[in-house]
Amino acid sequence: PVYDVQTGRETVVLVSDLLARGGAKAGELDVTVGLGHLIENAFSHGCQEAETACLIDDRGQALTCNIVEGKRNEEAFRAVREAMSRQPWGALLGPGQSPDEVIGYCRLAEAPWTLVVTARAERILAPIYRFRTIFIIVGLAFIVLVVLLIRMVAGSTVASIVKVSQAAERVAAG
Repeated sequence: PVYDVQTGRETVVLVSDLLARGGAKAGELDVTVGLGHLIENAFSHGCQEAETACLIDDRGQALTCNIVEGKRNEEAFRAVREAMSRQPWGALLGPGQSPDEVIGYCRLAEAPWTLVVTARAERILAPIYRFRTIFIIVGLAFIVLVVLLIRMVAGSTVASIVKVSQAAERVAAG
């Protein structure tokens, strides 16, 4: 990233070779993108639930964030750096049985940076909690249905045995 004097923002320049039909280099295409624009795109392409997004370098330093410097969670950045050493992408849950925050990270293939997004756990985990609740309700209903079926089958079997027993008593009585 470099500071662009004309726009007054940090930018990144993406360079790509233009190749002729034979594969020889015919030219070069330079595209300058503001770092803040990269973060804005993260929100519009699949991170709608995210509350914050940051682009960090290999040292864990924030290149750009959509949040104020003082509000950044440095402990979360440390956890992401540690997790990145094991895997280039993933998600981290905040501490506790029911986490307050979910942190997702993904190392970019095009640059030596990592996109880090955070969101409230209640927004991210709501579908999982809803599924769990529905699963428990359906499971309990299934168990009740099985118990009722067993009771019906056992009841009719017991009734048949009682009839046979009564018939045997009548035969024994003459």
